[in-house]
Order: sequence, then structure tokens, then C-alpha cells
Amino acid sequence: MSVTIVTDSSCDLPPELVQQADIRVVPCSVSFGDRTYRDGVDINREQFYEMLIGETYFPTTSQPAVSEFQQLFASLREGDREVVAVLLSGKLSATVNSATQAKNALDENGPIDIIDSEQTSMGLGFMALEAAKMAADGASREDVVARVLHLRSRTHTYAMLDTAEYLRRGGRAGRAQSFLVSALKFKPIVTISEGVAAPVARPRTRRKGLDEMASRIRGLGPLDHSAVMYTTDPADAEALKERIVSGTDTEVVQARFSPVLGAHLGPGALGAAVIRAG
Repeated sequence: MSVTIVTDSSCDLPPELVQQADIRVVPCSVSFGDRTYRDGVDINREQFYEMLIGETYFPTTSQPAVSEFQQLFASLREGDREVVAVLLSGKLSATVNSATQAKNALDENGPIDIIDSEQTSMGLGFMALEAAKMAADGASREDVVARVLHLRSRTHTYAMLDTAEYLRRGGRAGRAQSFLVSALKFKPIVTISEGVAAPVARPRTRRKGLDEMASRIRGLGPLDHSAVMYTTDPADAEALKERIVSGTDTEVVQARFSPVLGAHLGPGALGAAVIRAG
């Protein structure tokens, strides 16, 4: 029985990689006032960031509905497919809970595995991509799950914020809450640690922030995967990419943060995600 990989739209994988790997992406939602849009379905990145900058409403986000997962899981099982769903950190979103409810509504003992990646953005995306490559090579569901859990311990994601306001107001600051309050005149850098945002540095300028993130990534040693992400500043993303390229032999993927993440990171945010070799 073949295995299909499912993830959610916070994975930030470029569309061409999703298509090549045959990954199924379930959309999260973003709202401005009483208007709700499914990430990547009803709104694209360009439209979202225009609204983020121009709207008076502060955006909010929500996990995919249980019905979205249930319909997808049911259709895959009808096609005699097993499923491995690799999803956004359960401490940042109820996405894992929605998927688990959907699985249980079908058959809690069925061939569906739900994995909390404890990550987001391209950290999650790389896990889903590796899982899809294994599935395409004929690996069993058990082996795919084991591989993803192994990758989870070697995945590191960083984000530098131009403003801490969006992360604080969005309620996703985690252990970085007090750090962000005291970093209003800085460019705070956070990492995803044990599934939540944790503070690591607060450089005074973007240039120092780029250097700080690149230095931390180079300090992780050899890498299997690396990516840079941005909300509104592709030039700074390219500058971060150049700094990372100089310290790794791997291709550095450039991606744009999806609306569901951009709503919490705000304009001017930059990020990097890597998986250590091993």
C-alpha cells in the first residue's frame, strides 16, 4: 500500500516542490475582521501582504477545520493510500488536534499517522519533503514516521522580527513574551524550541541580525537542508541567503512566509530553517 504525505499551509514549501513531491497541503485560515480566507486557496501571498500593510484590521489565524482533514483522509483511503500527516507544532496551533479528530472520526485504528513536527515554516516543509521522497521510493509508513521523528530533533528554525507587535498580539510569543516587550527598539530573533517561540538574541540593526542568524546556522555544522524565508523584503532574504551559502554545501531554498505565519511575524520579518546532517 502506497503512502501519501499530508501537511498544512504553514509549511511554506514553494508550489513547485509541493507538486513535484505530490504532497497534499491542507489550508489554514487568516481573517481580517469578518472576512476569512483559506491560505493559498482564497488568498495568495501577494494579496495577503498588501492587506497586511494596508488594512486597519489586525489579522487573526485559525487551524484547518476538522472537515478539511476528514474529506482528504477519506479520499486517500478510498484510493487505498496510507497517510502520514506532518503538521505545524501543536503548541502553536490546534492543527494537530483537528487532524486527530478527523482520523478518529474515520477509524482511529486506520492507516493514518499524525505527527506533531514541533516546527513551522520550512522546518516543517523539509520534514514533509523528506517524507514524500521516502514514500515515492516505496518506504513503509512505519519507516517514514521514524525518519520524520529523527529529522525533528535536528531541525532548527529562526526568525528576525522588524516589529514584535504582531507576534505579541497574535498570542504566539510563548517564552519570548517578556523578551519581546523589552526589545521594542531592537530586531529580536526567536527560534522554535520544543514547539514554541523562544528568544535567542536582540541585535540593534537588521545587518547585525542577518550576521547573527547566519553565525548561528554555521555553528550547527554540516547541513542536509537549508532555507531562508521572508514576509516583505526579498532583498534582505537574498542577503541572508548569501551569508548562509558561504558556510554550507547545500542548496539554500528561498521561500516566502505564508499568510498564516506572516500574520504573526509582520512586515519586514526574515527567517531561516535548516536540518543538520546526521
